[in-house]
Order: sequence, then C-alpha cells, then structure tokens
Amino acid sequence: FITHGPTPHLDGRHAVFGYVVKGQDVVDAIGNVQRGPRDRPVEDVRMEQVTIERVGADAQAWDAMAVLKQYADKFRAR
Repeated sequence: FITHGPTPHLDGRHAVFGYVVKGQDVVDAIGNVQRGPRDRPVEDVRMEQVTIERVGADAQAWDAMAVLKQYADKFRAR
C-alpha cells in the first residue's frame, strides 16, 4: 500500500517498510482524485514508473524473484 493519511484499520496487520523520498506531489495527486463507492477512484489511476531504492546490505541482497518462485511453488502445491 501507499497510504495517504491515517490508516488505523491496518495497524497490527501490516508493517511499514518504506516511505516516499521523491514525488510526494504525485502521491498527493493520486490521493486527491475523485472517488466513488467504497472509496475507489472514479477513473483508473496508473503509475507509469516506480523506482525502488534498496538501502542497506539486507535490502541489496533480497532476491525478489526467488521469493516469488517460492510463493508460486506453494500456491501450485495447494
């Protein structure tokens, strides 16, 4: 999730693992679009580019494809 304001309903359910370091104006623009039922945007909002900057040795060593493969293997085994 990228949240735009307090989200107490997520407390104790999800961990914060990052933050916006550049482009807060984009987050604000997304957060201010017209919303309809169930608090969903009236028109689709699409991000054309996202950059993830890994800081620290653990983040640099993390292998997203290996994690995805493990998840897919578990899913297929069901």
